[in-house]
Amino acid sequence: MTLTTAAAEIAAAAAEIAAAATGLPTVARLYHGAVGEIATYGGGRRVGGVRIRPDSPLQIDVHIVARYGRPLPEIATSVRTEIAHRLRDRGPALVDAVINVHIADMEDPQVPT
Repeated sequence: MTLTTAAAEIAAAAAEIAAAATGLPTVARLYHGAVGEIATYGGGRRVGGVRIRPDSPLQIDVHIVARYGRPLPEIATSVRTEIAHRLRDRGPALVDAVINVHIADMEDPQVPT
């Protein structure tokens, strides 16, 4: 596997992680950081709000803006569970990865933005 192929696979996994998190009703959106510094790059793409670190074991950091209404630990657990479910067929490195969910902010759907 070339470095370019590996980077593209990591970016594809980051995109799948982003889709898993934002597909949950308790997640308003991903948080990219104050200046967009929270991201995974590879294969000519940038996936904001998800950072995959090649530690041992692999570390996945997902930064979200949660929707108001559920306890924060419950939201973090549901995001972690959904991501693990989506990654279960992607190989042992991703299956065994540590998934860290960072709740950067809360959004109240009742309050207009």
